[in-house]
Amino acid sequence: MKKTKVAFICCIALLSLGSNTYAAGWTGLGYIIKIDLNPHWPIVRIQHENPVNPDGCTSSAVYVLEYTNDYTSQSLSLILAAYIAQETIRFNLSGCSGEGFPKINWIELERE
Repeated sequence: MKKTKVAFICCIALLSLGSNTYAAGWTGLGYIIKIDLNPHWPIVRIQHENPVNPDGCTSSAVYVLEYTNDYTSQSLSLILAAYIAQETIRFNLSGCSGEGFPKINWIELERE
């Protein structure tokens, strides 16, 4: 009886998680052409071959890096380094910001 209740609770929990997940996807490799910083978050624009908008956000050309934790500072440093060095970069996007821009979840640099 106890195992059945635990299994039932686990099933309900897993089903509820499924409805809140995002469809994350990668942009193509490309160069950053503009970085906008404002009091709420930096908005990173990249030139890329494969625009991705996995969650149907308003824009697929502007991506948002939200100020959420210490990782944000490291991410912004990586983005600025890629911009200055003119290295190709791509982002994994998941979810939309309050203004309808895809949110950056993961960053990958690649040297040509």
